[in-house]
Amino acid sequence: MLDLPVRDLFTATKNFEDLTPFLVPTGIIVRFDGPDVPVGWMPLDGRALLRADYPALSRVYPGSGTAFTIPTISGWIIKL
Repeated sequence: MLDLPVRDLFTATKNFEDLTPFLVPTGIIVRFDGPDVPVGWMPLDGRALLRADYPALSRVYPGSGTAFTIPTISGWIIKL
């Protein structure tokens, strides 16, 4: 268990954002239930992105040329 000092929600959120790059693999698909996409994450909406802007993500989701496409979850059914 990760023991982080938490004094308030802002501090807890900031600590999580600071640790996320070290704990979560690039390109992993994680379900998030909320109105906004968390900082540092992207919605799975099928958009095309430039390799130069997202080099680590472009290694996970191949494409051609200077761009790649992240997946879309349109039509997926999430079983709980």
